[in-house]
Amino acid sequence: MTVNLDPASPSSQDEPEPASPCDDPPERALSNNELSVGVALSPKVSHRVDSSGIAWIIEHARLAGRELKLAGEMRVRVIDDAEMSKLHEEHLGDASTTDVMTFDLANGAAAEGKPMDADAHVCVDEATRRASELGHPVERELLLYVVHAMLHCVGHDDHDDDSYARMHAFEDEILERIGVGRTFAVGNRDSEAKP
Repeated sequence: MTVNLDPASPSSQDEPEPASPCDDPPERALSNNELSVGVALSPKVSHRVDSSGIAWIIEHARLAGRELKLAGEMRVRVIDDAEMSKLHEEHLGDASTTDVMTFDLANGAAAEGKPMDADAHVCVDEATRRASELGHPVERELLLYVVHAMLHCVGHDDHDDDSYARMHAFEDEILERIGVGRTFAVGNRDSEAKP
């Protein structure tokens, strides 16, 4: 799901913690045709994803950005069910948890080939549950959520059955292209790819 916000409006979330104490802030894209991706962990989940998992997510999110020909910046914050429920209720009036919320600060600019400016909040609790069901690492599931957020920023949605099927099939196509393999589609996923 995507929430469009005024870029000047501050988020009510606390500032994210770096992925590890030695991590620098996310680097800016080196050229106009690259997507800069940064991942930060909420203090409540900092022990749940290690720095090698974060590095894997960043590397593969950048590859997905290249496949989608995205430029600009995407900031990803890994949060838990409680934080996601609060965010979901605050912005969409639904107190349940969800897997990912996308905040497109550029209001659809990426869909027009302009630089992306987005915040994505991904839920490690939901990723853990789903990864356990499907038998793959939690980092792989979190990456799926990041790709999902990217697709929202380029104009995809999943609000009806047809668009849901198309969007999730495209996620898996992108993940296959970058060597991760199908992750959403049950029964068709590549069990070899691991972070």
